[in-house]
Amino acid sequence: METLLRARGLPLVSLESHTALVDFHVVGVSLQYELTYTNLLTMLELGGVPLRAAQRGPQHPLVIAGGPCAFNPEPLAPFLDGVLLGDGEEAIGDICDVVLSRRETAGHDRAALLRALAAIPGFYVPAFFAPRHHADGTIAEVVPLDPARPQVRKRVLFDLDRFAPPPNPIVPNLGVVHDRASIEVMRGCVKGCRFCQAGYVYRPLRERNPERVVEETTRLMARTGYEEVSLLSLSTGDYSGVNPVLKELMDRLAPERVAVSLPSTRVDALSPRILEQIRRVRKTGFTLAPEAGTQRLRDVIQKEYREEELLEAARLFADLGWRTLKLYFMIGLPSETEEDVVGIAELAARVAAAGGGRLAVTASVSTFCPKPHTPFQWAGQLSLEETRARHTLLRRELGPVRLQSGAARALPRRRAARRR
Repeated sequence: METLLRARGLPLVSLESHTALVDFHVVGVSLQYELTYTNLLTMLELGGVPLRAAQRGPQHPLVIAGGPCAFNPEPLAPFLDGVLLGDGEEAIGDICDVVLSRRETAGHDRAALLRALAAIPGFYVPAFFAPRHHADGTIAEVVPLDPARPQVRKRVLFDLDRFAPPPNPIVPNLGVVHDRASIEVMRGCVKGCRFCQAGYVYRPLRERNPERVVEETTRLMARTGYEEVSLLSLSTGDYSGVNPVLKELMDRLAPERVAVSLPSTRVDALSPRILEQIRRVRKTGFTLAPEAGTQRLRDVIQKEYREEELLEAARLFADLGWRTLKLYFMIGLPSETEEDVVGIAELAARVAAAGGGRLAVTASVSTFCPKPHTPFQWAGQLSLEETRARHTLLRRELGPVRLQSGAARALPRRRAARRR
């Protein structure tokens, strides 16, 4: 699409109304991964919006970012008018109220508008702060230019039930990877895995009422026509209402042949009751996340389960009729040795054996990327050459276990995550 827009000299427009990007009052982006940073810049360029915030005038939209990467905003600070830290359900209404009222009363005074937005809890205006750097170029601190606004604290929505999921989401009219509906059942996590940014920035743990989950899911499926719904959270197996919710949903949805799935699941959160319910329609795909191949390294990253729990889960999957299972690992974790890398292959083989030859096991392997606001944020990352060498070792050791990996994507993620 980018190539066609450039070749034909066409501006980037919105999906529903075909409004040019530059004609909006606000452009909001959710930064889920560091590799999307360049997408933001491309989007602004195609839309005719000046890349740098300092170059924008009163006629240009405000560019505001949110999402997990917003907790480390400095890499994109020159390009953003504002950053929302934390949950957006309440804040988005506050932002709209300020933008609309200021445009009516103060015209197009961009500086006054930003000052008003800066008063919203959780709203960070990069132009109102100045980074101070160490001699090596890293950021020592971010100094407020206005003493009245010394710091910005993340916005937290304490009651998830105050905001229902969108009742009429857009349903794609072409094939997509995640071709299903989704309902968030829980936000936050209490496990504290040392590599996981989401486990830290989405605290505290909050749950959605089980009855609300069932009603909202039923309504969503009736309106969208999807054949599968995913119950989303960082660890849905730890959701206190998972068993009654699954049973009630399957009682309602199974007659319509609508399946329920869970995202990547902690090994120690699985139970026969969960799997018995899920398989009533079809055996949706399952990914278990051992993360590391040896118990020593799992202890280092604070992954609190034992290998026997994983092997028991494999036996359970096989006994209940599953024929495929994906295991998620990382390489390059702090203190990792060659023994830990080989341990991935050995553990995957033991999982396949525990399934009695009935499970086709896939090992999905990514490269550890140190994330801000985690205990491992200053840890090193493997070079591309080291990553490829470990992939070669894994392929040699895995045998019949299939390997999924993406070595080249990790390095630019680290560079973007580290520019603080």
